[in-house]
Amino acid sequence: MSLEKTPIDICIGTCQRPEMLKELLQSLENQVSIENFIIRIIIVDNDTDKSAYPIVEAHQRLSSFQIDYDMEPEKGISFVRNRAIRKVSANYFAFIDDDETVAENWLATMYKAMIEHQADVVFGPVVSLLPDNAPTWARTNPCFKTKRFGTGTLLKTGATNNVMIRTRALDEPREEFDPTFALTGGSDTEFFYRLYCSGKKLIACDEAIVYEKIPQNRLTEKWILLRSFRKGQGYSRIFVRKYSVARKLFWGFSKSIQIFWCLASMLFVRAWSIDAYFLLKYKIYSKFGQLTGIFGKHFLYKEYDLNKNKRLSRKKGVPRKS
Repeated sequence: MSLEKTPIDICIGTCQRPEMLKELLQSLENQVSIENFIIRIIIVDNDTDKSAYPIVEAHQRLSSFQIDYDMEPEKGISFVRNRAIRKVSANYFAFIDDDETVAENWLATMYKAMIEHQADVVFGPVVSLLPDNAPTWARTNPCFKTKRFGTGTLLKTGATNNVMIRTRALDEPREEFDPTFALTGGSDTEFFYRLYCSGKKLIACDEAIVYEKIPQNRLTEKWILLRSFRKGQGYSRIFVRKYSVARKLFWGFSKSIQIFWCLASMLFVRAWSIDAYFLLKYKIYSKFGQLTGIFGKHFLYKEYDLNKNKRLSRKKGVPRKS
C-alpha cells in the first residue's frame, strides 16, 4: 500500500536575473528523498518584458516537477510575493530567492522539521558565497553572515529567502505582504512577525541550507552601508512603531546616545583596525536608519526602486581593500 504524497508548492520571485534563476531550478532538480512529495514550482516574474520566461519554458520541458509561470506588472517585492501566495494550493509552500541554490536535502529537511516540531513556519539558514577576492571586512560583515539557530529554536520573525509555511497557518482571507514595504524591503520580516503575534509557531531548521552567491557589485562600502541603513529603517517600521509614545521617546534618546559614542570612537577604531572601523560604520548606519524610520515614508530608502537605482548607479561605490 503506497503512502499518500504530500503536495508542496515552491514559490520563487524573480526580476531580471534569468541566469541565476536557471541555476536555482537546476539545484531543485537535484533534491533527494522527495518521493513522498508532489512538487509544484511557482515562478512570479516582476519584469514586464518577461525576461525569465525563456529560462522557465526551457526548464519546463525537462523538469520532473510542474512549473507555473506568472508575471506581476506592479513593481515591488510585496506584490510579487502576494501573487505567489494567491496561487498556492498545496498543504505547504516554500519561498526561496532567485539568486540562491539549495542543498540536496533542503526540502525534505524543512518538511521533517515542520512535522516533528508541529510548526507553522520553518526558517533555514542562508550561506553567503563570496568571491575569492572579497576583502576581510566583507567576510566578517553581518550583511553576509546569517545568524544560525539550532533546529527547533523558537523565532519571532524571519525572511522569505529560505522558509516553509503551513498553508492553513494563513487565516482566511490569507494574510499578505504589506505593499508599503514593496520598494523598501522588509515586508517578509513584517509578515512573519505578524504571524508570530497571532500565535503561530515559528522555528529554525539549521540543516536546511540554501546558498547565496554574492555578486562583485555588492562588495562596495556604499551598497553595504545602504543595506544596513535600510534594515535599520525596517526595524523601526515593524517593531518600534508599536511602542507607546513614552517608550519611543526613551528609545530615540538612547539610540542617539549610542550613535554619539560610536562616532566619538571612530578615529580610535580606525587606527586600531580597518575591519573593525567598517563594522562600526555599518552599525552607525543601522542606528541612523532606525531613527529615521520612525519619521514617515518621505525618509525611507527604497532599495528595490529599480528606476532610482539606475540613476544612482552612475555614482558607483569603490570596493575597499583589506
